Amino acid sequence: MRSPTGLRVAVTQVNLPDLIDRPQLVIRTARHQLRLDDQHEWAEPLRRQLPRVIARHLGEALDSGRVFALPVDAQSYDLDFKVMLDIQRMEVISGKCVELDAVWRVEARNGRTFFGRGLVREGIETMTEPGGDYALAVAAQNRALRGLAKNIASGIAGWINETAANGLSLEVQDGTKR
Repeated sequence: MRSPTGLRVAVTQVNLPDLIDRPQLVIRTARHQLRLDDQHEWAEPLRRQLPRVIARHLGEALDSGRVFALPVDAQSYDLDFKVMLDIQRMEVISGKCVELDAVWRVEARNGRTFFGRGLVREGIETMTEPGGDYALAVAAQNRALRGLAKNIASGIAGWINETAANGLSLEVQDGTKR
């Protein structure tokens, strides 16, 4: 996707369900059954890690090197957009796929806000029970997060295009009007 380059964007908040906001990798093994794997843990809490991962993918999708993960109180930063996410579900379904469901909100520099929802499903190449290849599950989670970032980037680009089509302008960081 090509969009206006050089946008200044901050991912300021990612809310997670308590179900996955834990050190262990959580695997759904049956409809109402989960397994916490103490042998496969995240290097840091997901609530701190996910904003950076999403910001990196969003920067790639927007073709901008000025996309960052910043604190919620990022008012002191000169930004074109702030992105807030509420992850509804991010499940590794044993041997099958990763399902990611997220609601996102974007606040533009001019104070307008728009919302979107991303539903992403990424297959896991191979994962067998027990002791399957968890690296493949984590790779599928990363692809799902990349897909979500592309969804958000499309929303931002669409909003910019709609704003321009309505004769309005969005003055971005570099002083240009789009």
